[in-house]
Amino acid sequence: MTDLSFFTSPLSQEIRAEGRAEGIVKTKIKDILMLLDGRGVPVSDTDRHRITSCDDLDTLDRWFARAITATSISEVLDADQPDTER
Repeated sequence: MTDLSFFTSPLSQEIRAEGRAEGIVKTKIKDILMLLDGRGVPVSDTDRHRITSCDDLDTLDRWFARAITATSISEVLDADQPDTER
C-alpha cells in the first residue's frame, strides 16, 4: 500500500496554495498587458518589466482596473492616480 499522507498534509496544502497564487498573478499580468495592447496603449520595456515583476495581487488588480480606461501607461502605474474603485 502506498502512503498518500503527504498529499493531505499542511505542507502539501501550502505548496498547492502558493502554486494557485502564482498562477493568479501570472494570469493578471498577462491580462493587464493584453488589455493595454488591445487598447493601443504603448508600454515601454521599463514599464513592462515593472508589471511583469510585480507579485502583489492588490496592486495588479488596481492596475487592471485602471487599464480599462487608461489612455497612457502613466495613468495605470502612477500611484497618484485615483483608483477606479473610489
